[in-house]
Amino acid sequence: FSIAKVEFYAGYDYSKLLYRRISEFDSESHAGYTSFSYDDEKWDIKFTYSFNYSYLDRQDFLASNSFTPSFGFSITPDHYTSISYTHMRKNFLNGSNDRDAIYNYVGINQFWFFWDSKAFLSLGYGFAVEDTQEPRFDYTAHSASMGLKLPLFAKVSANFNYYYNYQDYKNITASIGEQRFDASHFVGLNFNIPLNDSLDLNLSQNRTMSNSNLQTIDFVQNVSTVNLNYRF
Repeated sequence: FSIAKVEFYAGYDYSKLLYRRISEFDSESHAGYTSFSYDDEKWDIKFTYSFNYSYLDRQDFLASNSFTPSFGFSITPDHYTSISYTHMRKNFLNGSNDRDAIYNYVGINQFWFFWDSKAFLSLGYGFAVEDTQEPRFDYTAHSASMGLKLPLFAKVSANFNYYYNYQDYKNITASIGEQRFDASHFVGLNFNIPLNDSLDLNLSQNRTMSNSNLQTIDFVQNVSTVNLNYRF
């Protein structure tokens, strides 16, 4: 609900992923969030709390809680800058607390709007530190992102997103005898097609490419989705 310049949101998401051949990767997630925001003419603030409880291979896997304050401002009507901070606590439920961690992230995103604000380009950078109970899992991470939205025809719009993340582990990983690194690229293309005033068709194609000196983290994933969104 919203009152004047103040808005409050609450939500819950449920997801389930089943693998045809590798059932050990089957997952289920319960996630909820609440947020409070204040939006002035040239600046805004937002506070969000979220939780997640997930299962892996049909067993308890992870519980996490996070708090994210953010601040945004516009120097001109065509430019918007957002700065955010996230503090998260992770509790793994598989019988060992080695991966229990405190995660901190700082990020900045810059948006440029054009074509009467019907299109935009965004660039972002983030820095993260995860401190775990077992030092071999400690890492620092750098991330970069780019987004582009363009109107096409008959109210159809296209969104292109790219995300890069590099995690540098601080200590030796025994199984490979060296410091581990994980590098991943995400590329997504999305088309939103309005069918009428209440119904939209959403088509997306996503590709994730993960590279690591830990062999089990090397993979390429392609995901295609079709969604119908109804507003009332």
